[in-house]
Amino acid sequence: MPRVTYTQEAFNAGEMAPRIGKRVTQSQYLRGCRTFTNMFPLPQGPAERRLGTRYVGEVKDSVEETRLIPFIFSDIDSYIMEFGNAYIRFYRNFSVVTNGDVGAAGVSTDPYEVTSPYTTSDLPNIKYAQDGDIMYMTAGGTQHRPQKLSRLGTGQFTIENLANVNGPVEDVIEQSLTLTASGTSGSITVTASTAIFQAAHVGSLWEIRNTSGAVSSRGYFRITAFNSSTSVNADVVGDNLFGTGATSYWGEAAWSGVRGYPKSIAFHESRLAFGGTNESPLTVYFSKSNANYEDYDYADAGNADAMTITLSGQKNTIQWLVSDTNFLVAGTYGGLAFVGSGSSTQALTPETIQARNGESYGSKRVQGLLFATGVKYIQSNGKILYQSEYDDISLKYRTINITSLNDEILSGVEYMSVQTEPYEVLWMVDTDGKLVGFVQEDEQEVKAFTRYTTDGEFESVAVTPNFGQDQVYVIVKRTIGGATRRYIEYIEPLRELNYYVDSGVEYNGREQSIALTFAATTGTNITVTAGSAKFSSSDVGRKILTFDSAGNPVGRATITGFSTSTQISVDITADFASTSLTDWYLTATTISGLSHLEGETVQVSSDGAFVGEQTVSAGSVTIPDDNAGGLIYVGLKYASDLRTFAVEAGGQNGPAVTKPKRIHRVGFSVYETAGFKYGRDFDNLIVTPSRSAAQDMNDAVPLFGTGEVQDYVYSMNGRWSRDPVCVMRQDFPAPFTIAALTYYMVTNDT
Repeated sequence: MPRVTYTQEAFNAGEMAPRIGKRVTQSQYLRGCRTFTNMFPLPQGPAERRLGTRYVGEVKDSVEETRLIPFIFSDIDSYIMEFGNAYIRFYRNFSVVTNGDVGAAGVSTDPYEVTSPYTTSDLPNIKYAQDGDIMYMTAGGTQHRPQKLSRLGTGQFTIENLANVNGPVEDVIEQSLTLTASGTSGSITVTASTAIFQAAHVGSLWEIRNTSGAVSSRGYFRITAFNSSTSVNADVVGDNLFGTGATSYWGEAAWSGVRGYPKSIAFHESRLAFGGTNESPLTVYFSKSNANYEDYDYADAGNADAMTITLSGQKNTIQWLVSDTNFLVAGTYGGLAFVGSGSSTQALTPETIQARNGESYGSKRVQGLLFATGVKYIQSNGKILYQSEYDDISLKYRTINITSLNDEILSGVEYMSVQTEPYEVLWMVDTDGKLVGFVQEDEQEVKAFTRYTTDGEFESVAVTPNFGQDQVYVIVKRTIGGATRRYIEYIEPLRELNYYVDSGVEYNGREQSIALTFAATTGTNITVTAGSAKFSSSDVGRKILTFDSAGNPVGRATITGFSTSTQISVDITADFASTSLTDWYLTATTISGLSHLEGETVQVSSDGAFVGEQTVSAGSVTIPDDNAGGLIYVGLKYASDLRTFAVEAGGQNGPAVTKPKRIHRVGFSVYETAGFKYGRDFDNLIVTPSRSAAQDMNDAVPLFGTGEVQDYVYSMNGRWSRDPVCVMRQDFPAPFTIAALTYYMVTNDT
C-alpha cells in the first residue's frame, strides 16, 4: 500500500455542486470545495472566514418585509435607504438619520422619514437610476407614476411624481372621436365626443393638436380629475393649446394607470430611458439628450430629441435595462435585446437607433447589473446566473451560464447588488434566506460562489462606498424571544479588527484624546492624573491597559481609588513602559446595547480572547472580572464550514479514483488563524490547540501564520473510504484562513 501526499493549493473556486463528479483534472475541481459556507474565496488562492455583521437598527415595522436601496452622491457621501410600507428612512455613517440631523419637524431624536407611494408589495419591483442628488424610480403596474427622489441642501429628501413633459404619448393620428378643450392655458376641462376617459387616467399627460394635425400646433395637458368617461379636468403643461375647437388629432398618454407605467429604467448616452408598460411591454422610451431627463419631445426628430423603439420577437416584456458601453441592454422574460446606434463611433439618435435580439435566455424581474466582465442577470426561474458580454469580433453579445458548475447554489434570487472594493463581489439574496456571493477576478481565473448564513434569513442587500472600500448592508429576519424582528446590519469590512459575531455590538474603551500621567510605572497606590475630566467614582475596580502590536496587554493597572474626575489611584499589575500614556484603554465587564438580542445566547470576545457564551438579560451581558477588556465584541454565533472534494492522489498503478484510501495526517497551511476544528466529517471534529500551557488565558489568542503562511501537521481520524475528504470549521469568534491543505494518505491498489 503506497503512502502518498497530495496538496490542494488553492480554494478560490469556492463552492461547487456534487454533479461535477470526479473531474479530478479540471482546474475548478482542483481549487473547489463541496461546502463553502461563511467563507470568502480570496483571488490570491486562500479561503478566509467571513467577518461578522454589526447591528445598526430595527426596521420601522418588523411585521412587514422591507428593502434597502443605496443613494450614492460620492464615495464619501452616501446613504442607505430603508423602503417599507409607504415610507423611506435613511441611514448614514452606520446610523439612522434623525429629524434633528436634518432640521426636520418632529421629535429631534426620531428617525427622519419621508412618505412614499410604494407599498410592501411594490418593493421587489422598484427599479432606480441616480444622477447626482436626484434618483428616478419606477415600479411598473398601474398604481404609481415614475417617481423623483431629490436630496435638498439641508439633507432632507422629497419624493414626487415625475413631471414628464412633451410626452411620451401614443402616435398622434386622426382619431374617430374628437377632444375639445375649454381653454388654452391653466386649468381646463377636456370633453370627448364619445367615451374615452377612465379614472385611472388621472395624472397622465396627453397631446392635442389643431384640426389639421400640424406638429407645430401641438400642446399638452395633464389630467387632474375624472368627471366621466367623456369629461376630465386637466392642467395645460408647457405652451398654450392651439385653441378651444374640437379636434380629432390627439394622442393618449403612453404611461397611465390604464396603459400601465414602465417597469424598468436606466441612463444611457445622457438620456433617461424607461421600458415595458402593460400595454407596450417591449417599448423603450428615451428622453431628450444632454440630461433633459424629463423631456420626451420627439416631434422634430432632431438628433437630441426623444425617441421610442419597440423590440421584436417573442420577448414578452422588458424586466430591466442596463447601459453597457455602446448598447442599452434590455432584459426580457424571453431573452436579451440590445438598443444602440449600431456603431461605436455614432451617437444614439432618432435616425440611428436600432435594436438587436440576443440569445433567448430569459430574465427574472431582478435588476441586471454590470459586474466584472459583462452584464450579469438572473434567469426567469431565479436559479441560474447568466453573463452576457459583447464580443468585438462577432459584434454580438455572448451569454454563458455562470452557475454551470454549481447548479444548486441558487434557489430563487430576489435582489442583487455589486461590491467593487476591496474585491469584486456580486451579492445575491436568495429566497431560502442565504446571502450568496459570486467573486470574479479574471486575471487570476477566479469565478467562485460562496454562501453566507446566519441565525436568521437574509432578505435584502445594498452596497455603498465608504472611504475607499465598499460597505455591504443587509436586512436580516431574525426570531428573537419568539417574535419576528427585521434588523439592518452591515458586514464588518476591516479584517484586522477580528470581528466574528453576527448582529453584534462593540464596547471600545480606547482613549486617545486624554493623556494619562503615572507617578510611577510599577507599584501600588500609584497616583494617575488625566489631562481632562475622565473618571468617576463608579470606575473603581476597572482596569487601565495598553497593548503591544500583537494585541496583547503589556501594561495593566486596577483603579483602587477616586479623588476627582482627573485624579485616581491604581495598583499596577503589569508594568507600563512609560509614565505617560496617550493611547490607552479603560476596561469593562458589562456590555450593554443588546436589547435587540434579549434572551439570546451570544458569544463574547474580549481583547481577542474568547470569553465564552452568555445570555442577554436586560439588554446586557456581564463577563468575569478576570476577562475585563478594553475592546469587546458581543453577538450571535455563526459557523464557517469548508469541505473538500474527494482526494485523488493516484496509486502505484495509476489513478486511484475508485480505490480505498485512508487519510492519517493532514497538513494545514494557514495565515493569521486561531484554533479551529477539522475532521473526516462535521460529526467527528478535532479541535486544534489554540495556545500553549505557558500562555496567559487573558491574553489574545495567538494567531498561527502571523505575517506569512505557516504549516501545521495534525493526526487525522480518517477511515478507509473511496472518497475521503477533510472538513474544517471555525465557530469561535476568531479568524481562520486556509491557504493550502496537504493530505498524508495510504491508497489500497488491490
